[in-house]
Amino acid sequence: MSTHAGPGTSASPVFNAFDLLPLRYYGFQMSAVEDMRKVLQDFLAPELRSVHARLDAMDEKLEVHAKVTEARFQEVLVRIDATNGRIDNLKTSIETRIDSTNQRIDVTNDRIDNLKTSLDLDKRVERLETGQSHRSA
Repeated sequence: MSTHAGPGTSASPVFNAFDLLPLRYYGFQMSAVEDMRKVLQDFLAPELRSVHARLDAMDEKLEVHAKVTEARFQEVLVRIDATNGRIDNLKTSIETRIDSTNQRIDVTNDRIDNLKTSLDLDKRVERLETGQSHRSA
């Protein structure tokens, strides 16, 4: 505090606001920090805990979903492999049948050629044709 001698007064103590300014400013600042801390603790902290709990629950659901999806995916892969195996078996079976049919056709063609040769059908037909042409003439 300082003393101030005004006109017509004796020296008296005078309240000087500038002497208290740093204390008042610091006190105001601390009060605002304390108030802000209280707001954060009272409002934001529970909300953040709530959001954190929701995120944890969502993470758990996603993990369960990922496990179910992975299991289904593995089932599909097993089914695809089984289907591929059946397709390969069918392909082999069809190829075997085609080869067998081709062999039978070859045997049949050989038999037909042998019959033609043994019966001399070409010569007989030729003789018949020449014989008919002589008769008709």
